Amino acid sequence: MANLFNPSSYGLYLVPLFLLAYVSANSSAARLFACISFLALLLLHICVHLHEAAPHGSPRRGSIRAAVWSLSTLLTAMFSYRVAEILPLPMAVVVWCTGAATVTFGFYLLFVYNNCKNDGAADATAAEKPAAMD
Repeated sequence: MANLFNPSSYGLYLVPLFLLAYVSANSSAARLFACISFLALLLLHICVHLHEAAPHGSPRRGSIRAAVWSLSTLLTAMFSYRVAEILPLPMAVVVWCTGAATVTFGFYLLFVYNNCKNDGAADATAAEKPAAMD
């Protein structure tokens, strides 16, 4: 838990935030985008550390995993929107499809595949146990 409050890791998020605030002095939309991105990245950083600190098999890990996926989805949608708005329509469609594929594959890896892997591991360990002798 000591790494969670390491100021140098948050400094990595603050530098681009201040640079964007400086460059976009007249654009409140760009400042709002930067602030929301910073907050989402900060929360994502905290959630990943909380997930690593939670004991395996605890129900808390599932809810933290859902928060990680939600924050990642928010960031993917925000950055896809910002990039797609400056591109021609065919390239914007590619950006949105790539973002949708990323979100879908992330959901599969975090929730579906992880549950299948855990269920398979439980079945494999049960099959390896010797039968009780009566």
